Amino acid sequence: MTITASNNCAGLVWLHEHQHLSKNCFGSKASNLVGAISIGLKIPLGIALSADAVSLIVEISPKKDNESLFDMLSTYLEDLPKPWIIRSSSLEEDSPTKALSGVFNSIGNIVSIEMAHQAIHEIYIHAHSSRILKYLDKTSTYTTKIKMGILIQHMINPMFSGVAFSKNPISGANEVLIEVAKGANEALVNGKLIPDTIVVPCQNKKDGLVDDIEIVRLQGKKPLLSFQELKSIARIAWVLEDHFRLPQDIEWAIHNDEIFILQTRPLCLK
Repeated sequence: MTITASNNCAGLVWLHEHQHLSKNCFGSKASNLVGAISIGLKIPLGIALSADAVSLIVEISPKKDNESLFDMLSTYLEDLPKPWIIRSSSLEEDSPTKALSGVFNSIGNIVSIEMAHQAIHEIYIHAHSSRILKYLDKTSTYTTKIKMGILIQHMINPMFSGVAFSKNPISGANEVLIEVAKGANEALVNGKLIPDTIVVPCQNKKDGLVDDIEIVRLQGKKPLLSFQELKSIARIAWVLEDHFRLPQDIEWAIHNDEIFILQTRPLCLK
């Protein structure tokens, strides 16, 4: 079932039921995750709300009648495993020139519709705060009102997680750089944790084989991931780069022995 907002943008959709979502309606984060699904990759189960839908929800009281968008969202969330993570998916972030990583909020460990409604409000309000608007103005990111889509996904509890770059963001070399940490990757993404770092040379890309992995830096005596897991992540990075036709900056997690894509966006090289 799809709920419709204005301007022909579907307001509320299950991610796994689509092969394409418009970036102009749902934002790049949601659109890119659906792109990952379309090529057979796994993402955590979730729902996307268009920017139009979010604008409506922040103005709707939870006491509205059963025809309200809020009540329809409640119905969707009944079928989404808990806990949830609620994430920004603005129309302006994750572009090939400006990722805006960490600028907008995500809120995890949501377990009720009331908490979800509050989190949507908080993410929307934070995106329009004077501090954020001043930052965006300083970086010449936009001059108009921010349009904020939202993702609501099952918040998995991974054994390992990390990032993968289909092109080395430090040297610019044509090689996959993988960073790995135990558990969820918030500390890694925020730069508060020194990860295991692995480089996979790009000469293996053409035939999809990975026979040579260089371990650049390790916290422990051996890699956190197996050789097979590292090969699988390298292949995923190549597949996403080929699909989007741009080098990719990917957040991933391993849960129940499966690799999930949490986010993929164009890699902004300095």
